[in-house]
Amino acid sequence: MAEEPRSPALDGLEEIHISYRYDLLLPPCALRFAPTLRVASFARCRFPEGISPTLAFPRLTRLALTEVEISEDALHGLLSACSALRVLQLDWCGGFDRVVIDSPTLQSFGIVADSYVGELVIHYAPRLERLIAFDNFDIQGISGGNLAMPLHSVKIFILDTVGPDLDAVLNFIKYFPCLEKLVITANQPRV
Repeated sequence: MAEEPRSPALDGLEEIHISYRYDLLLPPCALRFAPTLRVASFARCRFPEGISPTLAFPRLTRLALTEVEISEDALHGLLSACSALRVLQLDWCGGFDRVVIDSPTLQSFGIVADSYVGELVIHYAPRLERLIAFDNFDIQGISGGNLAMPLHSVKIFILDTVGPDLDAVLNFIKYFPCLEKLVITANQPRV
């Protein structure tokens, strides 16, 4: 995608999936479809620094980032530009230490963090029903101190990690008083 696709047929594009074999810079033309996109996934690429504050994804409901390098400021700028976002998946992404969830529309959030993310802050997510954390995600990093209030909307919490501290998990899930399904998979540490 070296040149910007200019075909009028793409003006109403609702879904885009961009995946590279190698870590390449996401071309600016990929973001030109922001106003009409409903679904977007980006894999093995780097987001440009300083995503424009005027960039908006008013119709985007599903966003998946896989092995994407994006700065913390760019990530939060991107998320704040998604006013209709319902599903967010972050898999093995880097470039940021914290993920702050502040979304009135988000219903499902999944993160495969490995060792890249130190902290998940759920500031405001009244519709969040599914929280899925895989790999070496540190349950301490999503402790109750990072929740502004109990999340009554969360029904499903899935944690797949290396040897979680069950006391920390039990302390954490008290912030989900309406939890219907709890799945914990503890794996052996990698040697």
